[in-house]
Amino acid sequence: MPHLVTFLLSLLLSFILTPVFRTISRRLSFVDLPEERKFHSKATPLLGGIAVFLAWQLSVLVGLVMLDGRIDGNALAIFGGALVVIVVGLIDDRRGMSPLVKLGGQAAAAAILLLGGGVGRVAGHEVVNFLISLIWAVGLMNALNFLDNMDGISGGVSFLAGLFFFLLSTVSGEGLPAVLAAGLCGATLGFLRYNFSPASIFLGDAGSLFLGYCLCALSLGAIPNEMSGLKLFVPVLVLGYPVFDITFVTVIRLLEGRKIYQGGKDHSSHRMVTVLGSVPKGCLVIYSMSVVLGLTGFIVYNTAFTMPFVARGLFAATGVLMVLLGLVLSRVKQ
Repeated sequence: MPHLVTFLLSLLLSFILTPVFRTISRRLSFVDLPEERKFHSKATPLLGGIAVFLAWQLSVLVGLVMLDGRIDGNALAIFGGALVVIVVGLIDDRRGMSPLVKLGGQAAAAAILLLGGGVGRVAGHEVVNFLISLIWAVGLMNALNFLDNMDGISGGVSFLAGLFFFLLSTVSGEGLPAVLAAGLCGATLGFLRYNFSPASIFLGDAGSLFLGYCLCALSLGAIPNEMSGLKLFVPVLVLGYPVFDITFVTVIRLLEGRKIYQGGKDHSSHRMVTVLGSVPKGCLVIYSMSVVLGLTGFIVYNTAFTMPFVARGLFAATGVLMVLLGLVLSRVKQ
């Protein structure tokens, strides 16, 4: 029941708050202006991420009180890091920010999350675990930030990833991540009503960084820390499309001698739209890929110990297919 209440409350709040912040954004001239490297053709409000954040946080607070009757230190750390991410994103949306300062803000938010109990157990040494988790957290925030380049993509992919993390946390008996995932699913689904093509409001950097942060918290918490072997890679599969896109665009820009953080229409999503002919079609293909990757992660999690040959085969096949997709998309001219 706490999970259902969290999801429905988050969905309702997001559905109500998004048009409110769309109006506020317009009045404050907090908008994203069209540029040659961007897909939209008119000034679009940028405060959608605040609506998503508020819907998520308020609903999760209610869900946690229903679940345990209290808000523990781990939850407070997650909320604190999320607030830092939102502030960093808002400043970047409004005034701009150097890549180094932005990375510092992301690292600070990730450190709050990790010091609050969210460190993944990847290696045998605590410092190594912390550093790997920190890199993963900052990488995911940037992956969702990179992915927010077209109507409906970041919100839709985050909804689907949140859904699979909810299933994983339910199977593994992790209470806090399940409530966090339910809140994320509701908040992103309500927001998509206004963000799917043609979008009337964007997430902004504040929203996309928050989604990456929240998905990082879920990836570290939805699966028990004692996991080992292939189970370590389940979050990578569930978040396969954002990981694929940031890897793809990074490699492309390095090969072309450009700065990694330099924006452009060279993402995998842009190239898919070029091939398919429309943004909605591109979104639906990316959503389908996210579902397949999430299902693969779920199957690998449940077969890693009982049928390891199946888990290894699925993981290897997924990796090969994503590499082949990258090679095909790299040939699409923009």
